[in-house]
Amino acid sequence: TTQSTSRRQRQMCIRDRYDHGVDLYNNGEMVGAADAFRHVLEAEPDDARSHYMLGMALYNTGDTASAKEHLNRFLELAPDDPDAPIAREILSYAN
Repeated sequence: TTQSTSRRQRQMCIRDRYDHGVDLYNNGEMVGAADAFRHVLEAEPDDARSHYMLGMALYNTGDTASAKEHLNRFLELAPDDPDAPIAREILSYAN
């Protein structure tokens, strides 16, 4: 159906935006990465990985208050994620 095709296209666009954010992050472009992850979270507010990546990007820009917010949300959504220990460690430094 047209609705399911549209939804699939939207999800692909969101995934492309996330992947772009990861590429920017890996290239040290934290501001651009943060923008990409914010766009993903506008469409998918409970996407744990985007909260994690946004938190990490923000931490690397020095915005620790916002980083803490997103890393805490990541831990709420995915407490057993393999990156949860890293998030907890960053939060302990950010306090």
